Amino acid sequence: MEEKICGMTKESLKQCLSECGCCCKTADSVIEKIESSDRKGARKILEQKRKEALESLHQEQQKIDQIDFLSWQMDKEEKSGGKKE
Repeated sequence: MEEKICGMTKESLKQCLSECGCCCKTADSVIEKIESSDRKGARKILEQKRKEALESLHQEQQKIDQIDFLSWQMDKEEKSGGKKE
């Protein structure tokens, strides 16, 4: 039976890390740190990936906010008899 890491097989953990945006090298580094009992080091890598993902999310949210503002502005102009196109 294959040893479990964080409740998963090594392959499942690699897949999970990949889906989280980790490249193969980063995933291997996280797994290596966990296997060598350096959970603090593994957590540091994961926290950095989380920070990067959150920053990306915020950037995408800003784009959505701009789109919503432009749509709102167009609706406002249409209702006030302004330009419709």
